[in-house]
Amino acid sequence: MPNQSRSLYGHDMGDISAAARRRLAWHLPDNFSSLPFSKREEIIEWVRGVIISGSTDYRRYQAAATKQRYAIRFPGIT
Repeated sequence: MPNQSRSLYGHDMGDISAAARRRLAWHLPDNFSSLPFSKREEIIEWVRGVIISGSTDYRRYQAAATKQRYAIRFPGIT
């Protein structure tokens, strides 16, 4: 997959914890670090408010799906 390190490196997000940075970075544009500070703040607030908070249909689906346990069994392997 491209951008495998995206969640860990390359974005100047200021005083944001590493855990929050990992969640946010997946949703930032590639040119995030080159944008003006005010625009970066606006983008981070939007991602937190829309994506991270769960106000999209996909995020609600994802939250419900993580509550469903599943497993794959292979009868020939014990």
